[in-house]
Amino acid sequence: GKGSTLSLCESILRNAHGLNTGMFTSPHLVSICERIRINGIPVSRKVFGQVYWRVRRKLEQYGPKDDNDALSSSASTTLPPLPLLPGYFRMLTLMALYTFSHYQNPK
Repeated sequence: GKGSTLSLCESILRNAHGLNTGMFTSPHLVSICERIRINGIPVSRKVFGQVYWRVRRKLEQYGPKDDNDALSSSASTTLPPLPLLPGYFRMLTLMALYTFSHYQNPK
């Protein structure tokens, strides 16, 4: 399937070519942390929690402010307001992208 193909390609890139890899898979078997892997190793619970709160705070920072906003007031009559936070899978995707973009290889 897709997951085994991804795992094979990730392993080749990491082991045969010496590249750093990031992998985001779905679903998880035991722990949600398995979904986000750096160099074949799932992120720790601590990292997972830190990334969740960093992404959430950024989303809340740029979310809807109040009803006086020009965009929200003109659109509120025709469209429902956008949710402040994305759904489950989208949040995990954002977390994976954040993790990959901020990864620092330990020396």
